[in-house]
Amino acid sequence: MSSTTRPDDSMARGHFLVELGASIEGLVQTPTEFLPAPRVIAVDGEWGSGKSWVALELQKMLVDKGGRVAFVDLFRYDHHDDPFAVIASSVLAELKPTAEIRKNFLAAAGAVLKTAAPIAVKAAANKAVEKLGLSEEDLKKVADATIDGAGELSATAVEKIFSDYAKTQEIQERFVRRFSEATSALDGPFVVILDELDRCRPSFALETLERVKHLFGAEKVVFVLFWNVRSIHESIRHTYGTGTDAERYLSKFVALDVKLAPDKQRRRGAEFDAFVRAVGKSYVHDAADYRFIDNLVDASAVLQPSLRDLQKAIRIWATTKQFFERDPIFIAYFILLKVVSHARAAALQREDTHAARQELQLFEATGESQRSEPHEFVAYLADRENIDRVRAEFSTGTRQLPDDPRLADLLNFSDRRGPLQLARMEFELVMRHPRER
Repeated sequence: MSSTTRPDDSMARGHFLVELGASIEGLVQTPTEFLPAPRVIAVDGEWGSGKSWVALELQKMLVDKGGRVAFVDLFRYDHHDDPFAVIASSVLAELKPTAEIRKNFLAAAGAVLKTAAPIAVKAAANKAVEKLGLSEEDLKKVADATIDGAGELSATAVEKIFSDYAKTQEIQERFVRRFSEATSALDGPFVVILDELDRCRPSFALETLERVKHLFGAEKVVFVLFWNVRSIHESIRHTYGTGTDAERYLSKFVALDVKLAPDKQRRRGAEFDAFVRAVGKSYVHDAADYRFIDNLVDASAVLQPSLRDLQKAIRIWATTKQFFERDPIFIAYFILLKVVSHARAAALQREDTHAARQELQLFEATGESQRSEPHEFVAYLADRENIDRVRAEFSTGTRQLPDDPRLADLLNFSDRRGPLQLARMEFELVMRHPRER
């Protein structure tokens, strides 16, 4: 039975699972430099909303497709000081690497455990300093410096701090290399599902985020966290202070934020929403960018692109938007159409009525309650008789060009371009200034 029709899916999560699977594939395909944070998806839901059911079903769905998945119920282990050992052991058990890779992995993991300094320990300054092996004299100087801003650590103490920091960095980097070595031969993504993070102790929950970010960032690995984000925000403020910007703190650790909602409550293009907004973060600087991203999500519902297509569309916008900032709503649709099918876009550029009618059918199939502007425009292109009538009205003076300075750029822009831009200009004139009858 398919994952979208499981009989126990009383809260209608089937399509959400499919979207989550697509987001995992998209993160793996996206180069690291285009991501705002590590390959981590955070699924946010209220208590009782079915997060654990979705987590388990996601595991089943991925495994049914031949995927490799490690599942960890973190709440069972939050009595540990450091979640690294919990995650690393679960990962190793699922990967089942060769003897040599296993040996290297365990050696690197052991070195990490020896240098572990959990958040709970970091929060106590004296204990942290003691772990570095400083003398009582150095400890006193640290305290004095904290009180009055004066005092100096001995050169030996400072050198030891620097040496230990460099050693820790080297150990962490070695583990990342060994982890990458263990996952590099896999055909598809290696997914690590972390459930019940919001029920863990604040220090354990935040240490989990730190460990995932700094130690498990291999190219083919995606973490999927299930939590109630308000609870995580409370953990952040409990640990770092009530004035801490919790959302900004989490943005360092999570690439995709996904809200768990029943299928019937999900908006058009919801399966693309989180991915578009995550990749778009690197390019969003002004109001035109935000409008473009919003309308790219809507266009995705019509054109059903691959996630790679969406990446390309966002990059095209970022490098050419100075030419199109006046029209981000329409251009989001047209750029994505051109990426999905150059031939279909070229047909619209030629004002091919048959092609426009085919595109119109795709808009109609989405069942949107109110037509978007691209939908209205494609409908305009699909009606050849109407286009000819409008042009005749403009040429004979039956329909007057309005004295509207807002249209000056559009008119000049259209004069330099082809038929599609002419039709776009006419459409704007008709929609903004309908002829009086």
